[in-house]
Amino acid sequence: MSIFPTARRDGAHMCRLALGLSQAHDGGIDLGSRLPHIHAGAQDLMVLAEKLRAAVETIETDDSTASLFGVGLLSAIHMCIANVQKLAVKSNELPNQIHE
Repeated sequence: MSIFPTARRDGAHMCRLALGLSQAHDGGIDLGSRLPHIHAGAQDLMVLAEKLRAAVETIETDDSTASLFGVGLLSAIHMCIANVQKLAVKSNELPNQIHE
């Protein structure tokens, strides 16, 4: 069974979630009112990242195309996780800034 259709579908969903989260942060959207959605999206993103990481680990390493795909996908996953973690830190700081 090929992981590519699953990885493509989950990867596309992960990219949409990451894009939505970054637009919420960069686009001047009121993050205070969006915190529940941001945290829910971040949780979805982390779950998808773990699913994709597990799928990539099953790729045969002697297939150079699959190996390159796997390395690129893992790199993208790590980048998404780092961005979500940064956003989570910033969104957690918001309530403190509002009350100050």
